[in-house]
Amino acid sequence: MGIRGLAVLVAFIALVLGFGSSIYVSREELFGESVSMDFNVEMEGASPQTLRFLSRLASRSIRSVEPSTRASFQSVIENLSLEELSHRLQSVPWVSQVQVRRQFPSRVEIQIRTKDPILGYVSDSGEIFLYAPDGSSFPAQRELPARPIVVTREIRLQKETRLRTRVLGLLSEIPIEGAFSLSTISELNLGKRDRVIFTVKKLGVRVHLGNELIALKSGRVAQVIDYLRGEAISDKLIDADFAKKVLVSPTTPR
Repeated sequence: MGIRGLAVLVAFIALVLGFGSSIYVSREELFGESVSMDFNVEMEGASPQTLRFLSRLASRSIRSVEPSTRASFQSVIENLSLEELSHRLQSVPWVSQVQVRRQFPSRVEIQIRTKDPILGYVSDSGEIFLYAPDGSSFPAQRELPARPIVVTREIRLQKETRLRTRVLGLLSEIPIEGAFSLSTISELNLGKRDRVIFTVKKLGVRVHLGNELIALKSGRVAQVIDYLRGEAISDKLIDADFAKKVLVSPTTPR
């Protein structure tokens, strides 16, 4: 029996971003109208745009083996270069790890681990540009991933690599969870002399950490935020850019 008109399970992609949950993506043509790809994806927080990007890249890699609809699908699987497929996926800057396995007669398993983005620049048009700690950027998208991401509208952070690298370095030292963490920061802004100012969700508290000892200062700021929350105090500036103290002020950043 030929393969025309059949929906053949071609690939299983596990896109792993920490803990897994399942999402199913609509089928995509592989050889004309004869064979389609079905992706069962395990993921946490990846956007549909990111998922579609990887799906298209994988399908193009498989399609390049034998574009003829008259070819036996088994021959396509036999001739598929796992090394080449792995290399194409690994060449994506924000992909950190790829594993490809062939299962005859008609299955290829691809496991992908991406880098975790920590900064998202939101443009005036609503496009979101995500950045991993090492500076690699994800495809432009319309939705934030379901993981802690610090959001900014400072266009200089998209245009100026050196400034963005400094900010990513700060963010990589801030805890993911806690009173002051990537989970509780609602927005990042730039102040005078490019001071990085974080705004904490709900309280409206702004935080300045400086450029050194970020992990230590984050712990101090978390204690202050717990106190302010307990006293129902909001709209303050917490300046932790000191060696041994934290200042709380209603004034604007200097």
